[in-house]
Amino acid sequence: MSRIPRDFHHGKYTNPFQKIRTHVSKPPSKIRRTLGIILLPIILMAWGVMLLRHPYFDLRLVTINGLERIEESAVRRIVEEYLNGKTWWLLRHRNYFVATRRGISTAVQKKFKFDNVNVTFKFPHEINISFKETERAFLAATIQGDIYYASGTGELIEPVQIPGDLQNILSTASLMPAVVPTSTLVSAFKTLHAEHTDLPLIIFGKTTPASLGDNIITATMTDDILKLIQQLKTGGLEISFVIVPVETLPEADFYTNEGWGIYLNLANDPQSAVERLNTLLKTKIKIRKGLLYVDLRFGDRVYYQ
Repeated sequence: MSRIPRDFHHGKYTNPFQKIRTHVSKPPSKIRRTLGIILLPIILMAWGVMLLRHPYFDLRLVTINGLERIEESAVRRIVEEYLNGKTWWLLRHRNYFVATRRGISTAVQKKFKFDNVNVTFKFPHEINISFKETERAFLAATIQGDIYYASGTGELIEPVQIPGDLQNILSTASLMPAVVPTSTLVSAFKTLHAEHTDLPLIIFGKTTPASLGDNIITATMTDDILKLIQQLKTGGLEISFVIVPVETLPEADFYTNEGWGIYLNLANDPQSAVERLNTLLKTKIKIRKGLLYVDLRFGDRVYYQ
């Protein structure tokens, strides 16, 4: 019998003793491995640049909710200024992946003060901003002659646009209250009062200038002054404005629409002082024409002219 060669193959028959050679893969060369290490971060970086710069991810639709008194156009202008700006890496804030909730909130709060600013993003190009406005309690005139809306805690929350001549009068009144005649202040406030009929005006004679976001007076003093204004109104006296000479706190001067002042010490039971004033007006000062002031700062002693 002849020997069957090892490489015999015919149809479906093969030599069962034929050696089967297996392919052994070679390990990748160092060059290929090095190229992979270099190219991978380059590819990832290219994707990152595309995400951060591609117009598809631009924030185009800005929805603003919750504004009642503040003009939406003013807030929208601030948001657009932020979105048109760039980071120190020269990345545009308008990109969905670059803009931040904190950045938008901070930009808006520099101009207007809100109790809450809620910013949400909707992929790929929408922003929704909801505001909760801080309640206005009074108008505050600062040493510079500027007027702000102020909250019940004494924080300056929003600037008020006023005529230049009124600004000069208020600035002088803050620095040197005795120089500006009371009648001039009353007349000036009536100009302003046409727009802000429900808010009292407090003029602060403060040596340090105040600006948006500052607490120009404590919450306790704010509450005391507003309660006294209401108490005086209940007694038939309309208060045109209040001067708070900060250097002599806790004193405050309340000026009526009739042009005369009521001097009070907020730390010396001012509510009782107002009751004494009401009694005085009913008994001794029935005719108030020509009255300049009633001084109630010294307990039971009352001075008037």
